[in-house]
Amino acid sequence: MQTLLPQGQNRLRTRRFGLPAGWPVLTSLGLPGTLLGAAPPPQEPEALPPITVTGYAGHTPQAETVAQSVLPVGTFAPGGITDTRALLAHTPNTALFDGNNTRSPRFSVRGFRDNNFLAGEPAVAVYVDDVPYLDLASRGLALFEVQSLELLRGPQGTLLGAAGPGGVLQLTTRGPQSFWNGHGQVSYGAYDAVSVQAGGGGPAVRDRVAFNLSGLWDFRNGYVHNQTRDTHPDDRESLAGRAQVRWTPSEAWEITAALEAARYRDGFVPTYLPGRDPDWFTVRRNEDGRVHTDQFGQSVRVRYQTPELRITSVTAHRRWDQDLVQDFDFSEADYLLGFLRPELEQWSQELRAESADAGARLRWVTGVFWTHRQLDTESGSTQMPARTIQLPGSPPLTVERSTLLTDARHTARTWALYGQATYELFERLDVVGGLRVTFDTRRLRRAGQFSSPAASVGGFPVGPVAFPTAAYTVEEDFSDLQPKVGLSYRWSDATSTYFSFSTGYQSGGFNASSDTPDGAAFGPARSRHYELGLKSTCWETRLAGNLALFWVDTDQYQVHRLDRANPTQAYVQNAEAARTLGVEVEAFYRPASGWELSAALGYAHAEYRRYMDPVNQERLDGRRISFVPEFTATAGVAYRFTCGFYAQLEAQGVGANPLTEDNSREQEAFALLHARVGYERGAWGVHLFGRNLLDQDYASNALDLRSAATPDLLVYQPGDPLTWGLVLTAKF
Repeated sequence: MQTLLPQGQNRLRTRRFGLPAGWPVLTSLGLPGTLLGAAPPPQEPEALPPITVTGYAGHTPQAETVAQSVLPVGTFAPGGITDTRALLAHTPNTALFDGNNTRSPRFSVRGFRDNNFLAGEPAVAVYVDDVPYLDLASRGLALFEVQSLELLRGPQGTLLGAAGPGGVLQLTTRGPQSFWNGHGQVSYGAYDAVSVQAGGGGPAVRDRVAFNLSGLWDFRNGYVHNQTRDTHPDDRESLAGRAQVRWTPSEAWEITAALEAARYRDGFVPTYLPGRDPDWFTVRRNEDGRVHTDQFGQSVRVRYQTPELRITSVTAHRRWDQDLVQDFDFSEADYLLGFLRPELEQWSQELRAESADAGARLRWVTGVFWTHRQLDTESGSTQMPARTIQLPGSPPLTVERSTLLTDARHTARTWALYGQATYELFERLDVVGGLRVTFDTRRLRRAGQFSSPAASVGGFPVGPVAFPTAAYTVEEDFSDLQPKVGLSYRWSDATSTYFSFSTGYQSGGFNASSDTPDGAAFGPARSRHYELGLKSTCWETRLAGNLALFWVDTDQYQVHRLDRANPTQAYVQNAEAARTLGVEVEAFYRPASGWELSAALGYAHAEYRRYMDPVNQERLDGRRISFVPEFTATAGVAYRFTCGFYAQLEAQGVGANPLTEDNSREQEAFALLHARVGYERGAWGVHLFGRNLLDQDYASNALDLRSAATPDLLVYQPGDPLTWGLVLTAKF
């Protein structure tokens, strides 16, 4: 497997880390994660000697005091990860759950988990080619042309403009190259799944202008059988493309412009209601529903670099919209239809300067970050049966097919100034210090309407009716100061220990579900993170490992709740205090030529220390935080024969995690098994893969809609069943 260094990308300090020959370079011994989809590189017949490492290290400078995992390019090869949902457990204490649909996944990292239904602030920041994705909706990305994925666990606000308390995920795609290249792949698999990918590019003007074009189309039939309509409604279709042009007017300057677009056409959001539906993938619904999603983005990255200094400017604009309609009574009855129509527009600007000499005694980074985000949503439900309502000062009104609509505009503006410095105090001891100041403005303009196409009073028709519900505008400013301090000691060139203290922050905001401005606000969450870690290689570079212990205390932890009377409405409330304790282990071992073994294990205990839910009148002190697995574990083994055949096996384990805040329901621990075999010779390859080979049923999300009238209304969203596929690949 060849690892290419992107133009202008960071390089490591040249040290004799002694990583295995041919393995993708890892920042400060950051491990590659698991091996599924990563065909082992051809092996040398001799024993593996220590080597000097200089190569790809992701985007992150000064990673000495960061728990960092870098997944290599092969992880996204045929049969591997194809979208962000599939990142479940690939790095320690990292899980992804579905949101209100499979195109809006939620991250759960180190006890912090994103909310869904577009309520609240992200717990994990996402970058794609230096472009931040700062919302909760648009991160269900199709992963193609991926060069590397880097996950930094814990707050990184002193290193990057966009940062959440759970961490930062940085995705790098293949950019323009100075040589002609291309690739293509076609696959067919279970549920009539068809996928076509192609890409390529090269120099348009030698040594000055290069381009890269790539695209993806895939389709599959649904996993679910809807008995009521005799359909398989959860089919999915994706169409995505990306164009990049890089101009290097001189040795010091590099300018890259990118254009990307995607179109997703999905049907039913898989849901399973025990007691009504026969099984996880056999349901009874009178409506199949739809989820149509479109996104479009442009960015310009300008980089100036000398031997001492690197300056990077990234200007980006993104649009994203979705049209969701689903059966919200979760039955064959024609009763309740829910809808959600969000439209997002985001502008962002980040200017970052950093020292370019990775071997210097003083290494530093500083930057300024600005973003403006506007999210317009229309959400609500249509109730089919006739009902009688009472308006103030009016006689009872009987309405048919009534619709309750909430129209909201969330405006979010953020300014941040950040910086961090690492100084080599003694020959083997580094001291780290950083600071970030953030200013946020959050604004909500909210209105509503109740309407019906036909109404009557005392049996006499009065025609269509429509009248407004609560309307208001609220705005508030928030700010935070986030320091970081740390120490890193190198016992040898191959082993280091670090300690760090840092703080995390999520801005406060407003819930559009509230009918009153006083009830709309939720407060900012602030967290304190303590971490102790070890990074090492040994046994003549055949074994590499990371170990991290962490403790996190959070004030005003942001909790996502659903309106139990109306599943189209969600809101965020604050738990007064929460705590997470955990440990993380990553290891890579190459016992002999041709063999590669890897493992990643995380354990986290996350609980509410003080939490009174004023809406449902529940005291939840001591309850575990929902959607935080007790553990995550992944183990992989791969072997490549000298003749070109290879085989890989990967097992993933996810510990029990509560599905409700009162912990009365939980997803039990489960395991997933994936495998891949194939043959590669020259530019051609054929690959056979299977995922979830044990056909394990498990919940990827749950909607807690229980009330006194519906005590069992906990709706599960199932994870993907067993799938398989055959892939043909070619490259030049």
